[in-house]
Amino acid sequence: MPRIDAEHEHAACPGDSSSGPSHVRYAQSVARLGVDLADALAYAHEHGVVHRDIKPSNVHLDRQGKAWIADFGLAKTNNCDDITGEADMIGTLRYMAPEQLRG
Repeated sequence: MPRIDAEHEHAACPGDSSSGPSHVRYAQSVARLGVDLADALAYAHEHGVVHRDIKPSNVHLDRQGKAWIADFGLAKTNNCDDITGEADMIGTLRYMAPEQLRG
């Protein structure tokens, strides 16, 4: 992971008047969670699984701070018949992408 130097430290936490290495570590840990979740979704996609309901309540952290994706109840696989039609709304409305809402 690229190092963020002290000059750019404050930019990692906009709106926070304090500075210090802890802010950099926090920003890096949040970014690491995003990368880990993206890697997990990529792995699922490589194996023909699309989650279709990614939202905060479907992401869990273990005691070591590792993120896990949960609730594959709406997942779709490449090798099974789709039980949903093209016009069906799948997922949680609050977290749907605009293109999903437009159909």
